[in-house]
Amino acid sequence: MKQIFMPKLDFNYVGVEISSNITMAMAKEQRRFVDQVAAYAGSRQGVYIVLEGADLTGKSSQCWNILKLLRDNTNLSIQLVEEPGGTPRADEIRRLVKDKSSHLSPMENVKLFTEARIELMREVIEPALARGEIVVAARNWWSTLAYQGYGQGVDLDEIINLTGRELSDRYVTPDAGAILLADDEARRRRRQNRDGAATNRNDAFEDNDDANFMIKVAEGYRQVAKEYSIPIVNTNASEMEVFDRVLDALMCQLEDR
Repeated sequence: MKQIFMPKLDFNYVGVEISSNITMAMAKEQRRFVDQVAAYAGSRQGVYIVLEGADLTGKSSQCWNILKLLRDNTNLSIQLVEEPGGTPRADEIRRLVKDKSSHLSPMENVKLFTEARIELMREVIEPALARGEIVVAARNWWSTLAYQGYGQGVDLDEIINLTGRELSDRYVTPDAGAILLADDEARRRRRQNRDGAATNRNDAFEDNDDANFMIKVAEGYRQVAKEYSIPIVNTNASEMEVFDRVLDALMCQLEDR
């Protein structure tokens, strides 16, 4: 997976490879983000950051970019997690729900995703935060609102109530988060690039060609963003430009808390 390398400039960055795609303004934004996260972690019990959005919007790449930036420029311990997964049981659930041959009902998906989240929260996220670490997550429960709620028609209150009963407030409300969205053409190009490099794909959600379903999911994410005051990041740009937008969205939340 592509990762970024930071220019040294005047900011004592560790990276040795300078990318022409990184402007001075971007480097300053990244320095501000590093300082903000370090300050936030020092005044609270760790930092929990979530990047959300429909498939093929670049969440995993941007999570890796955040991990790389913080590891290169702080002494903080950082955990990178991706939902569903991260524990043996959660990984087993991931394989099941993503397998096209499973034919699970929308509500079965909700319950399994929630079970996987409980495992990840209790075994990975909460212990890491208790140690004062940074947790960067690709997805959380907002995915279920968008995919199973708005996309597959499960009652939103059922999802909200189940999540509220089973998961902690710290998990439900991250310290900072952003929803990444891309237009259909950008997602189509990314799918072509992905399919050209991958083999034996069998993902019930990423490989869903139902345009109406994906429209519902994208609109669901917009509604989730509005309901929970989560910034939306448009990913129809270069990876570095999107990274700049992501950092700005996250910093606004960390500064306000």
